[in-house]
Amino acid sequence: MALRFGTDGVRGRVDTDLRATDVARLGACVSRQWPQTPIIIGNDGRESGTSWVEAFAAGARSQGGVVHALGLVPTPALAFLSAQHHCVAVSITASHNPYHDNGVKVFAPGGVKLSDDEQGRIERLWNAAGDVAAVAMPAVGAPAVDTTSSAASAEAVTPAQSDSPSINDYLNHFTTVVTLGRQRVVVDCANGAMSEVAPRVLTSLGLDVEVVNAVPNGRNINDKCGAVHPQP
Repeated sequence: MALRFGTDGVRGRVDTDLRATDVARLGACVSRQWPQTPIIIGNDGRESGTSWVEAFAAGARSQGGVVHALGLVPTPALAFLSAQHHCVAVSITASHNPYHDNGVKVFAPGGVKLSDDEQGRIERLWNAAGDVAAVAMPAVGAPAVDTTSSAASAEAVTPAQSDSPSINDYLNHFTTVVTLGRQRVVVDCANGAMSEVAPRVLTSLGLDVEVVNAVPNGRNINDKCGAVHPQP
């Protein structure tokens, strides 16, 4: 297949439009685009998320990349950490799509979306026969990293360092920039990436929080819940 970035990364039906081997190849190309730059990666809880995280990491490692897996993490958190630590950030997510879809969204160092030029260079790495042949793609299928929970540490992919990006950096950021009075809020996590982070953030801000749809099982993301199902 030819790689073509859409308006929000690369996305499609799992094992039909995109396979784990495609994700691994993309990981290799991203690592080659930013050599010597650490990569952080998270997912939104879909059943394919764990294997895709490991596939992307395997591809990046094949080109000498260092990858930190942060587990179940919302995309804005990855962008924030990319800006804080000046690393590449990768979100394995298909946003509001059903569980059987998945995608890869890449942020350049600094937490910004890829420029057209950066997307073009990655596409050329993928699509040019010589460069693809030069990317020694690893076999995908080894035991996957457990990234269904934010409790999974960077050790799952590479040994953690004291200054490694951490979801706690994102959580602590809110308590320093946001002040809210005592209020009661209801948060619908859509059984997705916010399922662990949102309750922690809102509670830390002193809110009385009622959480619904925050038990992702791999297949219930966006299933009659979330932004596309606002009705009670």
